Amino acid sequence: MREEITIVSVGRHTRLGDVLERAVSKHKIETVSASELSGADWQGRRLLFAVSCGEGGKDELPALIRRLNEGECDLAGSACAAVLDAGEDASAHTDLLRLLLAANGAGAWILPKPCVEASRDLKNIPAMYGAGRESLYERFCALAEALTKRLSVFEPASLTTGQTEGEPAESGAGRVRIALPLENAAAVRDWRSALTREFVFRGMEPVEAENKRAEHTFLLCENTSGLPDAKTLAVLDDPRGGGLRAAVASPRLGAELFALLVLDRACLQGSYCLEPKAFTLLEGVSAQEAFAGKAEFERVKSTVKN
Repeated sequence: MREEITIVSVGRHTRLGDVLERAVSKHKIETVSASELSGADWQGRRLLFAVSCGEGGKDELPALIRRLNEGECDLAGSACAAVLDAGEDASAHTDLLRLLLAANGAGAWILPKPCVEASRDLKNIPAMYGAGRESLYERFCALAEALTKRLSVFEPASLTTGQTEGEPAESGAGRVRIALPLENAAAVRDWRSALTREFVFRGMEPVEAENKRAEHTFLLCENTSGLPDAKTLAVLDDPRGGGLRAAVASPRLGAELFALLVLDRACLQGSYCLEPKAFTLLEGVSAQEAFAGKAEFERVKSTVKN
């Protein structure tokens, strides 16, 4: 992965500029516009999306998300984080989640806690609170600096070698927890057996959920009510983190929205990083139906292979 941080500028940074300048002052950087991501090689980069939802950003952000979803941008092996000034846009947080999900679908890793989001009152913070060490503006700048530092040192290889702190690296692709927070016991049994075989075939070591040394988690969950249930939340809130992949069986409509909720809880609020192309969305089928259906079963297997 390249050393410098690439700032992908979305919108006009009338309020975010000063924060950005401080956040990247200690790093090598390059700055590109959102449109420059299309049709070029952006593999192996450290990408910081700088999004201002005021003038210009309202149109640029949806256009960027669309291009990512349509496969115009190759972000394979890159790592992504984001700084957001929502302005007066109440939907900005959801749009930011869509951006991260689209970047992940284009091949990028998503860092744990990948976002720093400014309040709509960012412009007034220095005047309201002064420039003291504890002002909201200073705290926001500190969070942005910490985010860029984590982005600058993130290395996906540490998740795939089985290496833990203080131990030498091991061969293989690491250990994986198979998390199946499903109500149907037969579906749990069938999927655990099939996924265990698939991971072993791929050179990974499936471990019990209690094992604290797994570098990866594979989550197969169901969208039955529009919100993650308690069992799914328990997986997403696991403080051990590591790399996450997820298959969402959705007997009701809304698999993509459910995936955004998983991303928010697991990465923005939790300790997971999202592995490239992490989500498989199975719209219109339950977990048991997905196991019985050849096309859906193969799609879940393809997530294991990535």
